[in-house]
Amino acid sequence: MPDPNYLAFFECYNAGRFFEAHEVLEELWLEERRRPDGNFYKALIQVAGCFVHLQHGRLGPAAALLRTAAAHLAPFPSPHRGLDTDALRQQITAWRTAIEGETRNPLATGPAPRAPARGRLAGMRPARLGTATDRRRRREEAKSHGRIRLLTSAPAASGCETAGGGLR
Repeated sequence: MPDPNYLAFFECYNAGRFFEAHEVLEELWLEERRRPDGNFYKALIQVAGCFVHLQHGRLGPAAALLRTAAAHLAPFPSPHRGLDTDALRQQITAWRTAIEGETRNPLATGPAPRAPARGRLAGMRPARLGTATDRRRRREEAKSHGRIRLLTSAPAASGCETAGGGLR
């Protein structure tokens, strides 16, 4: 069974909640960053980060994140952990082409991307990641260890924050 944070990443990402997708997967990446899948999770975080930049109209930083995400994703086979990495690499290339050399934001005029999940992962929904008290405790522990840079008190607006541990 995939990690609940990994599943929550897909729910958030596919809902266009790219900041939340980045945040929920960062918790897993912090645990895995020195292991074989560390760069895989890092690439997904960078792709989500690209779309956070596009949501704010920052084309240059978005393109830079796509370049580094492509490099981190390159060694992984397709599929990997239920993700069609070949399709994701094609999406990265298409978005980079649309961004680089443009003055218009392609996210403002077209549909948001969806993660190309395969097999069992495509139909899975994340389980709740504990009670609100558990999530608060984990956030405080992470904050005390310097692992969370930004916390807000905004209420959850969609299921991905709730499923993803309420990281907003």
